[in-house]
Amino acid sequence: MGGLMPDAMGCAPPEVKKEGWSGLKHVPLSAADRYALGLLLHAVFNPTHPPPPTAQPPHPPPQVSSRGAIPLSVFSSFKKLLNPNAKLRMSPKNLLDIGMAESDGEGHGFFVHNRLVKVCAGLDGFTLSSESDKASLLRTLKESASSFPPEFVSYRILPCLASALEFGGASAATIVPLVLQFGKNVAPDDYGSVVVAPLVKLFASADRGTRIAHLDNLPDFAEKLDKKTVVDKIWPGLQTGFTDTVAVIREATLSDRILNNELLRHLARLQSDPEASIRTNTCILIGRLGPSLGYNTKRKVLVPAFSMALKDSFVHAWVAGVMAFMATAECFEIDDVASKVVSAVVSATLDKEK
Repeated sequence: MGGLMPDAMGCAPPEVKKEGWSGLKHVPLSAADRYALGLLLHAVFNPTHPPPPTAQPPHPPPQVSSRGAIPLSVFSSFKKLLNPNAKLRMSPKNLLDIGMAESDGEGHGFFVHNRLVKVCAGLDGFTLSSESDKASLLRTLKESASSFPPEFVSYRILPCLASALEFGGASAATIVPLVLQFGKNVAPDDYGSVVVAPLVKLFASADRGTRIAHLDNLPDFAEKLDKKTVVDKIWPGLQTGFTDTVAVIREATLSDRILNNELLRHLARLQSDPEASIRTNTCILIGRLGPSLGYNTKRKVLVPAFSMALKDSFVHAWVAGVMAFMATAECFEIDDVASKVVSAVVSATLDKEK
């Protein structure tokens, strides 16, 4: 049956080229596969080179001069895979055993000391590893992020990191930014399922370390969230942070980055909304958030926002502006009160509405 494959003779072992495929009856069952594995190694390391001279009669043993880019540590095993004598040919199991051997002997350990193999092994046992081993692997992933193929990232690294987050722990603060870093190389069609979905799921986590990590990095993937996801999955978990018994969680929920940057940018746009009721409620919300804003943000945002409401054509927006100034009176410096607040509020006393 082997002869039915296209170009089968191109990777056929010496015994087949000499006696035909029936010659495999008298050699180990995997003899042809062993030889093909050797040719595959040559093709992987030397993709632009022709097959090695040993692939053609009289099948001379591979020479060092023909190894090309095959590492010296692998070459001795490579020669054994291409042994013309089928009974002495190295098996794939022996190749794996030699490659995974911890011994530093010549031709040993070329798999176990390989960085990619180490990463795979570390990912396999990540959740059960010690904190020091986890930190070491995460550091390796961060330093080598740009060297991994996109497919390996999407289907090997990210699922493992997302799974590790479900168990919580101190590593979350490192894992979440790493997930977002790797996510930059994920195809747009896969980003939602590979990156966003696992992160969104963990907003309901009971582990505080995980929740803080998510809150700190929320702005980095907020634009990838749709309205339904925010309402049904993000907000229920987010709002519990406002009443958490740990102050750090409450502070993270009200983080400067979320309030002072992301939220206020959207509220500023809503102050110009065509719907008068939305403009009014936006002013009220800014007034309630005022005491929680950063010092510089208070000075920069509050007076213009409330002054804009006092110039609105909708009477309830005017009232909201005045009430917001009253609610945030302690947020203003004396200089700002004299130069900005008073002048803005005084103009409202000239209004004809009672």
